[in-house]
Amino acid sequence: MHKYRRLLQDEQQVVVRAGDQEVKNFIVYDTSGAILRTGTCTESDFSLQAGENETVIEGNADDATQLIVNGEVTAKSEPSDAEKNADVLEELRGIRNRALAWCDWTQFNDSPLTDSEKAEWQLYRQKLRNLPEDYASITGLDQVSFPAEPS
Repeated sequence: MHKYRRLLQDEQQVVVRAGDQEVKNFIVYDTSGAILRTGTCTESDFSLQAGENETVIEGNADDATQLIVNGEVTAKSEPSDAEKNADVLEELRGIRNRALAWCDWTQFNDSPLTDSEKAEWQLYRQKLRNLPEDYASITGLDQVSFPAEPS
């Protein structure tokens, strides 16, 4: 186990030593600038952090809000409403598909439900199928009113 020691701190960088070696913060990113991972390592291990088609630079970054452009950490631009819509509709379809799969049993011939209960579940399942069409222009799941399961 390394003993780390802080040597210098300013607004941007903390210099830490592990034994006789300086420890560096690193950012590994791909050719599109997407941040793949961040961490700390000794200077002798710095170049080992990047794999094939990856680049490593010194620094700190947040992959949720930043990317690398021309070797520099840059803020990601806010996604457009069309991008938000495409992402949320994909997520909505996934939720809908899992809900449909969960209640498939209600429509089997050997289901213990009565015909009227099956009809309630059929209506519920149709409402689930309609969700992406009914909410075609949303930008967040908080805008969706999911149907209630039959009791």
